[in-house]
Amino acid sequence: MTGFTLLELLVVISIIAILAGLLLPALGRARQQAQAVVCLGNVKELAVAWHLYALDVRDWLSPAESIANEPTAPRWVEGNLSHVSATPSDLTNRSLLLQPGPGRLGPYLAKAEVFHCPGDDSRTTAWGRSGPRRVRSYELNCYIGYAEGPSFRNGQPIFSPAAFYRLADFQNKGPGEIFTFIDTHELSIATGQFRIQGGWAPPRSWDGGYHWAASRHGRRCPLTFADGHGEVHKWRDPRTPLSYHSYEELRTHQDQPQDDNADYAWLWERAWDPTR
Repeated sequence: MTGFTLLELLVVISIIAILAGLLLPALGRARQQAQAVVCLGNVKELAVAWHLYALDVRDWLSPAESIANEPTAPRWVEGNLSHVSATPSDLTNRSLLLQPGPGRLGPYLAKAEVFHCPGDDSRTTAWGRSGPRRVRSYELNCYIGYAEGPSFRNGQPIFSPAAFYRLADFQNKGPGEIFTFIDTHELSIATGQFRIQGGWAPPRSWDGGYHWAASRHGRRCPLTFADGHGEVHKWRDPRTPLSYHSYEELRTHQDQPQDDNADYAWLWERAWDPTR
């Protein structure tokens, strides 16, 4: 009985390498799809908690934010995850997500894991992969209880009429047409408010202080709507899935025009009601 010749071994190794090359991308796509299913389940749980809160307080909505930097102001979640201004405790403190308070949804949820997308590998360092993972991946549409933010008169806040404050506010646009929770890009996530620019035609890009949607699941993004349904939306514009490795790359992208980005227009149309 003779063993394999060197040529035969090389052929077998080549076949294995080809099969691995064919199989690994398929496994990667399957992993992305599985993570997208879990991520969609998470934002749906947040949407259920959001509805339960409204039922408990006579249809008033848990807001994206009311008055920034005011600890007692109502907001759906506590903590700032900004890669620029977050504190270490905000980035890693799961108990902060479940903390009770005005507008908080934490008491309606069983565990803190629901705030985190399984495909989000962002860490406490801004650009590296060292340190613990950040604890939250999702934000709430800024037009839920906030819009462009409050102005003040005689020291009292005057809130925007464009915002949705109660379930009854979804009239000209129904609740199935306005998005609520969204998987957010790790470099623009901050206080829990997904900022998008209403008031006029969609801007030329996702920049200018406004937030970017995530594209972790094969250029797809889970999000929910005010009626409770959710979807994994596929981004079409090749510029939309943002991937940076340095702050310089981020700034370069912000300086580039993105005329007619259909993905931003799609989200802009579902963020607010221009007739309010």
